[in-house]
Amino acid sequence: MDNKLLAWGMRPGVASDTPMARRSLSLNVIPRHPVPRDIVGQETRPEPLSVAAAGAILPGMPVRPGEVVFRRSGGRPRVPRLWLFTDDKRLPNPRAAVARLPPNAAGVILRHDADPQRAALGRDLARICRQRRLLLVVAGDSRLAAALGAGVHLRGGRWPAPIRLRGVITSSAHSVAELRRAARAGARLVFLSPAFPTASHAGAPGLGPLRWAAMGRHAGTSTRLAALGGMNGNSVRRLPADLCQAVGAIDALS
Repeated sequence: MDNKLLAWGMRPGVASDTPMARRSLSLNVIPRHPVPRDIVGQETRPEPLSVAAAGAILPGMPVRPGEVVFRRSGGRPRVPRLWLFTDDKRLPNPRAAVARLPPNAAGVILRHDADPQRAALGRDLARICRQRRLLLVVAGDSRLAAALGAGVHLRGGRWPAPIRLRGVITSSAHSVAELRRAARAGARLVFLSPAFPTASHAGAPGLGPLRWAAMGRHAGTSTRLAALGGMNGNSVRRLPADLCQAVGAIDALS
């Protein structure tokens, strides 16, 4: 694990009560499927409600079996600065790496798309994340996210299914258009990649600091921006501190 990156991640970022954060919170509503404002994603220790409990709190609100509704359990919503991405090739068993992440200061994005045991892995990671107060989001699968009581990670700002979760919503983006789409979809944090050359795409060039920053600023959204691809304690310092609010990594966080 990269201690320089850990130190960077433990520094305060944009606080949840700044104007920028408040604007990004306001984006966390899907116009086609509105949800009452008193139901929000709790990003430190989400509390999934049963269908009966949700009906008691929100009389008249239709809640389908299998859906998960989250309520605030106190404290201000917060998005961590450190995110471990699982990878079925580079990190086939991420359990130990997740267990080493700093408590209450990191998130995990479950990919492992091709793993036939993905659901079982998800259940293990969900348990570890609850114990260590980490955020868990599932890439590209709203139903699995609902089953795990997790948030969802969008691909290019696109929802994978009509189920709308109230956990943390993150997204990937590889262009200005995808950055804007992710903001419209309600993402609280968008990973613009690849910031630098990465082993996940050997031989492919990264955006580099100047282009990465230019794309982020040109998108013109208030959603928080994160960097993914070749990220470590040295490369993160090459990106503008006011723009790069979080990082995603594999090797540097495992």
